[in-house]
Formats: sequence, C-alpha cells, structure tokens
Amino acid sequence: MKYLLLCFFCSCHFFLFAQKTTTLAGRINYAGDKSRMLLTLTHPSHLTPIQIPVSAQGTFDVDLSSLIDVPMQVDLHVQVDSLIQRGESVAICIAPSYHLLFEARVDTATFRIDRKQMRMAGEGSEINNIFIQNLAVNYLWSDIELPLAQYIEDLNTSVSKTAQTLDSLAQRQPDLPYIQEWKSLLVTDNTYYGLWQFLGNYAYSNDLTMSEVMQNLPRLGFPDLWTQVNNPNNLHSRSFQLFLSYLNSFVASDFFAYPEAVAQQYADHSLKDIYILNELFSGQVRDVVLHQNISKRIQKTRTLDEALQLQKTVALIENEHYLRDLKSKSDEVVKFASQIEQGKVVSADIIVRNERTGATLKLKDIEGKVIYLETWASWCGPCLVEIPHLKKLKEHYQDNENIIFASIALADDKRDAREKIIADQQMDWLLLEDAKKQFQDFFQINAIPHTVILNGQGIIVDNDGIRPSSPQAIEYLDALLSEAAARELAVDKE
Repeated sequence: MKYLLLCFFCSCHFFLFAQKTTTLAGRINYAGDKSRMLLTLTHPSHLTPIQIPVSAQGTFDVDLSSLIDVPMQVDLHVQVDSLIQRGESVAICIAPSYHLLFEARVDTATFRIDRKQMRMAGEGSEINNIFIQNLAVNYLWSDIELPLAQYIEDLNTSVSKTAQTLDSLAQRQPDLPYIQEWKSLLVTDNTYYGLWQFLGNYAYSNDLTMSEVMQNLPRLGFPDLWTQVNNPNNLHSRSFQLFLSYLNSFVASDFFAYPEAVAQQYADHSLKDIYILNELFSGQVRDVVLHQNISKRIQKTRTLDEALQLQKTVALIENEHYLRDLKSKSDEVVKFASQIEQGKVVSADIIVRNERTGATLKLKDIEGKVIYLETWASWCGPCLVEIPHLKKLKEHYQDNENIIFASIALADDKRDAREKIIADQQMDWLLLEDAKKQFQDFFQINAIPHTVILNGQGIIVDNDGIRPSSPQAIEYLDALLSEAAARELAVDKE
C-alpha cells in the first residue's frame, strides 16, 4: 500500500510541485457505494465547510493555495453516505506549498476511519505522521478509570513526547519548512486536547468537583486559564477551537466558573453567557468565541423575543465576515420565529406522505384537538429511545379521540431501515414521511427528535414541544386537552 500511495502521489502531483501551490489529495477506501460519499474541509477562519468532489473510485484532489497562508490544522470530514448523518473528522496539518496525499479506510459497519491504516505522503507528511502516531496516545486519554494523578501524568507525558519528537526532527532536518511553527502549534494543540479530554471526559465521568478541577488546571499547564485562552496564536490549533466551542458547557457543568466580577455583572441577563464572553476575551479570539456561541443560540432559538435579543448581540462582533454571517442568520431567525410563534396558524400548505397507505395529505387536514408530531429517523439514536415512550403516551390516550400522535420521518431517511424499526417497535399510530422536506423547512428543524404540537385549526400550540420521555408529558398534554375543551365550550356558549 505504501508504494502504491507514493506512485499515485507522484503521478498526480509532479506538475503541481513546480507551481508552488498548496494541495491535498488522496483516496478514501470504502467497500460500500461511493456515489453518496461526502468530503468537506473545515478551515479555522472559513465560515462554511468546503465541499471536495470525490470520484467513483474514492479519490479526491483539491487546491488550497488561496486558503492556506500560515501553518494550521484543518478538519477533513468524511461522510461515506449522505443519507446517514454520521461521519468522522481527521485533523490535517497543512502549510503553504505543502502537497499532501492522504489515504484512509472506512469500515462499512461502523462508518469509522481505521486510524491505524491512515497514510500520508508528500511534502508535509513528516509533520502529519508525527501527529498521526500520537493519535494512539491521545485515544488512551479516554481511560477514565486511571487515578487522577496518573491520568494527568499521562496527558503531560504525551505533550512532552510531542515536543521531543519535533525537536529530534528539527535536529535531523533543520531546513524543514515551518518546523519551529509546527513545534509551537502541535504542543499547543496537544495541551488543549488534554484539557478538553480532562474536562469533557475524565472530570465528567468521575464527578470531579469544581475545586478538584481548579486545583489540577496548573498541573495541566493552565495556571491562569482565562489569560492563556485569550491568545490569538492558538487559533490555528484544532483542539483550541474545539475547547472554545465547549467552553459554556464546561461552565454549565460546574467544572470551572467565569470570573466572579464579570459573572455578577450579567447574572440576570437572559443571554448572560454571550455578554460574559464579550467581556473576558478580546480581538480575534473574542470574535471567534462570540461567533461560535451566537451561532449556536441562533440555531436553537424558537421564540421571537429571544431572536430579537440575539439580533442585538451581533453588533458585538468586529470581524466583517463574522458580522455579515451573523447578521444574515439573525435576520433569518427573526423572520422564522415570527412565523412559528405560539398562536400562529401554519401558513404553508405542508404536504406529507402516509407511510401505510402511500397517500399524500396536507398537515392541516389531520383532525384532532391536540396533534402531537414527533420527527425522527432510523439512524437517530435519541429518536429510537423516544419511541417506547411515545408508544406509552399513545396507549394512555387510546380512548381519547381528541389527541392524535404522529411520527414524521425525515425526507432523507432510508425507508427500508425505517420499516424494520416500525415493525420491531410495533408503531401502531399515525406514521408520516416528510417526503418533500416541507415540514422540516417550515419549522427549521436542525436536530431530532423534535416535537411540534398543533391544534385542530392548524394553530401552533408549541413549536418545541415536550419529549415523550419527559415525566411531565402526561400532565402537560392533559392541560392542553383541558384548554382545548374549555375553548370549545366557550365557542358553544357564544
């Protein structure tokens, strides 16, 4: 395989070497159907992933000259089947004038990349192979059963090993392009990956207190966390960006706290996290953190009031690209939230398909005083967890003709996989398919399972309804049925 890889590289890139371009090419070995394979590249400062064309043989070749101006890590995301919402990302170390060839095998059962069989060749491969070799060590960090002291020692050993390996490479090849930059970047990356693993894996699984976490941060190389993370030189590290994206989650989990003076200043604000981050960070790091967090909140918001508040936070951004992106997103979410507010009539003629009969029908034609609509897909683990709970709800209300339960499958779900689940789970309620994606688009459903509740007049009761597994589900639905009965009685009296 090694010699085939080198031959492929040489044949494809002889001309490119002379042109001082920066390229990434390679092959994804996958025994399944490659026609739906998706490859995307995520650049640290590029707002949208770059889609990479893939041939029928699983090969790809992309020119990155206009995007790579300094050494950095980019994410190559491999999704072997566009109908399956699963994939895996690999960090690639790339710099100007690199010509890299990447080869990997994806398991047909798990859809995961075989890390032991990843190969790199070409200019820049030395750095990437060091990074790949350290992945085996990185994956040992998930050993949450180690004593705390041993766990932290192992993390620090990995960082030291990375530094030593790069020092040795620099001594052997002192003229290797960007060797000093890579030493700084990869040590930084390893350090932040360790911090992320410690907080998101070890501390979480072992129920460490905030005091225990804070005591051990200096041992991980973070004596002054909030000053250290406010360093723009870290932004080319994949793990640093990953850590930033989880920052609010770590605070919410009580692993550490925002500085008290800043936290108190915004304690009563509904968007306090965004305003606290705005105070804590500066320059490029602040813009990245704010863009990450405002984008997440925009994606999740379901109310007009919150959408309008988020629209105001956009002015905190200084980076023009981020500013334009967030302004567009916030304007869209205000428009969207205004059309799905509680009490609004579903304005679109949403067409769905009856799974059992194959007939199409309009959503507004479903009869019932309370219509409980749960979106799902065969590949969605959390959706499958909800199915038995939805079955219990349906059985609880089986004699009540005023409430209708329906499962709406996403348009891109595999029908044969879904039919097996329907049979195995004995899903004997109304089953629909959002065949034209109109339901998902109208309610802007970005994550499933997701519940929408309507009344018989097509009026939105809740655009982000209670889950079937919630202990309060029956109490909540009883209240909706009582309200519906009261409205009907009032109308009769008139």
